[in-house]
Amino acid sequence: MISVTFPQRGEVYLTSFDPVRGSEQGGRRPAVIVSTNLSNGHDPVVTVVPITSAMKKRSFPQDVRLAPGDIGPQPGRVLCGQIRTVSTQRLGRRLGALPDQLMNQVDDALRLVLDL
Repeated sequence: MISVTFPQRGEVYLTSFDPVRGSEQGGRRPAVIVSTNLSNGHDPVVTVVPITSAMKKRSFPQDVRLAPGDIGPQPGRVLCGQIRTVSTQRLGRRLGALPDQLMNQVDDALRLVLDL
């Protein structure tokens, strides 16, 4: 069996986003890896989208809602409009992985954000 030692697409890591500018998400927070495994295995950077636990009454079409238990004990939102490429050195511990159904929703939201 081959052991995978790099972050995989769909996995969620505690990620350090500081320093930030303006309205960028900051601090240490969960983030979903959205870059391809081919890139993730060779590059010292990964592309991520942050997750927030702030549940606003108004949500945006590019947000993917998470229910309690999807990745942690509380609800959240995957902020697909806040795409960011970060060094793998910013990744902390692995928190889990999004189920395929939710990753499909993230993919749809990314297509919307990037007009693909």
